[in-house]
Amino acid sequence: MASNDLIIARQLSAAEIGSVKLHQLNQLLFDDIDIFGSRGFRQSNVDSLLHRFDYEGCRRLDPLTWIPCEIKLSDLQPLVAGDLSDSDPKEITLPDGWNLHCFQGKHRIAAAREWLEPNDIWWIFNLYDAEKLNDDCRRRLRECDSRSHTFSDGEIFRNIRHYQQRGEIDAAKEWLARWSPTKCKEFNRIYDPKSTQDEFRCLGRRLDALLRFPALWTSWYMGTHLGSLKCPEELADSLAEVNCAWQSLTCHNPQFLDTATLEMLEGRCPRLSMADRRYINQIFQDGLAFPMACDPAVRSQLLHAALNYRKIIPSLRTFLENAKYLKAMTDVIKKVLPMRIKGTIRQTMLRYYIGPKDFQFQVQLLENEFVQRKRTSDFGFWSAYRQIFLFAMRHFCGMTDSQPLGFSQISRSRCADRSELWQRLRILLGKIGFVFPGSRKSHATNSIEFIAIRTLLTRLRPPELFAHEENNISEWSAKVASFLCSMTPQVAAGPSPTQSWDKPETWSLERRCGMTDTETYFLDQKYLFLEYIYSADHPAQENMTSFAVKRDIFQSFFP
Repeated sequence: MASNDLIIARQLSAAEIGSVKLHQLNQLLFDDIDIFGSRGFRQSNVDSLLHRFDYEGCRRLDPLTWIPCEIKLSDLQPLVAGDLSDSDPKEITLPDGWNLHCFQGKHRIAAAREWLEPNDIWWIFNLYDAEKLNDDCRRRLRECDSRSHTFSDGEIFRNIRHYQQRGEIDAAKEWLARWSPTKCKEFNRIYDPKSTQDEFRCLGRRLDALLRFPALWTSWYMGTHLGSLKCPEELADSLAEVNCAWQSLTCHNPQFLDTATLEMLEGRCPRLSMADRRYINQIFQDGLAFPMACDPAVRSQLLHAALNYRKIIPSLRTFLENAKYLKAMTDVIKKVLPMRIKGTIRQTMLRYYIGPKDFQFQVQLLENEFVQRKRTSDFGFWSAYRQIFLFAMRHFCGMTDSQPLGFSQISRSRCADRSELWQRLRILLGKIGFVFPGSRKSHATNSIEFIAIRTLLTRLRPPELFAHEENNISEWSAKVASFLCSMTPQVAAGPSPTQSWDKPETWSLERRCGMTDTETYFLDQKYLFLEYIYSADHPAQENMTSFAVKRDIFQSFFP
């Protein structure tokens, strides 16, 4: 690698022409994000540069800020008299309609045009002879670090995979070196063939399928520790949905998707929200959506695809946010599994599932109501597995340290008793077919009712103050516990959940993805059951409900 670096450095030195000063910044040509190694345009980077300019100026005379470009000597000669140098940049004027191809600097130029006075807009460019540059030289000029902007995690991810897939291992390692050891470890857990299990390879394949959509990767973040969830199958299913969505939404033309269009469409749900339908129609009418698609017939197809998408329009941003919700569920489920499980949560639970021989499967309708469903054998584990995750979705706050957004100590009083919730979960596990080691051994004295009654009796009559037989306390505790267990659970069936309503709301992406807030966590608890989650779609009204958002998130991981 070191010798190759020296070769490229010598080639670049031989190709270097000199530096020029240019006022016509509107005649610069930058690579699009579909060119590997190029930086995607983000307004946040421009804003960051403007902040720096306010404090230190734009430092146009600092060679570290000069922008590398390529030009043919035959095109340059009519524009400048004599030789060029790096120490004294000469001013040139480009002919009308002629563009200068830059390898980087789109954010510097955008910030300069906004910050500088109209009569003082110029920048300095390092020129290279286009006929002496090979692909390695162009890659080095495009990918070299600059003072103005570092590459995002998504840009680094795409470039690593691009070079790995081409077998250019040294180039891939150069990109990996831009990450911290923690981020590299997370990446290698997905892709390293020496240590990757088959289920993680599936996750890697799903991510690779999305490389054709550069705009999706602007919000990707490494360091989310997806592997620690031990749910690669569910994560892969959700990524497959993202891929299918954008294949459909771009009418199989990935090059049409730009960052601005993605940010306008992600999180919208035209199937359920009339407000979203109006918004989508408006951005197409104004030409804001898919500006690279100019053909009216193609634009009509794109609009039709957007308006007819059946779920919340996903992205890698919504995927990562929804994974936080999934983590809260897995935090519950990991606690009921045997210690040091091998494989994924799905694989482990499948090993401990025993379905009924008559194919009459238990389905939980409400907290205290079950019904038997006659189905094929495939339905058994499919439904049981999802019912456990739905229990965790309803009660994770009371069972683990995970909390909804805006949770407070006052909110904690609304959670059921933690011991009771774990008892309910153990009952549910046994009822729907999961048999873990030791779960068949049950003693009356281990029940939550027995423990609660015995604790109350010893608190009212402490043994150090009152004489009594220990057996009597246990006997009476068991009798009361037995009486409590014999009581018939009350079924309080309320109205079915709605997926949309005419309640006005202010749009925000946070309402359409990610961790639930405290109020809707408790509001929707009574609806997070199998038959509500997989119920038929409802007609659209003004806005979608919080339950519909949870339903969509759950279905993305558990289709």
